[in-house]
Amino acid sequence: MGCTEPPPALPGPSSEKSDSVGPARLHGIPALGSFPAMQSALTILAVFGVLAVLWLLAGALLRAARGGVDHFLARESAAVRARRGDITGMVEAEGWMRQARRDRRAALLMTGLWTALLVAPAFSPVTREIYAAYSILWLVRLAARERRS
Repeated sequence: MGCTEPPPALPGPSSEKSDSVGPARLHGIPALGSFPAMQSALTILAVFGVLAVLWLLAGALLRAARGGVDHFLARESAAVRARRGDITGMVEAEGWMRQARRDRRAALLMTGLWTALLVAPAFSPVTREIYAAYSILWLVRLAARERRS
């Protein structure tokens, strides 16, 4: 076993701390949260963003639960109508079952989306900025509500 020399340093940024690149910079560009006046505003927006995603996640979970109940009721209705010999009613109840299944599947997909949007930024170096961007979801919800009415 001989003594080996360490490999030569690779070209690129040095490992020493520099004034031009610090923890508040991302790829040499100042991060949004690096300005002290923006810290509290960014934190408040991040809280509102997390609350928006949690609100949408709760709504998706409730829609998924309602879809499960609707599917159960439609299935029982189809079974009762089949026992009575009501073929037309049974076909109608099977249509309700298919619709309830589609609605529940869509709600479960939305639940997965909102869960991913809630968890994924935690693994990012700009977590607070991403959560702050989610605060726009409140406006999207209001716009969707206005469109429906």
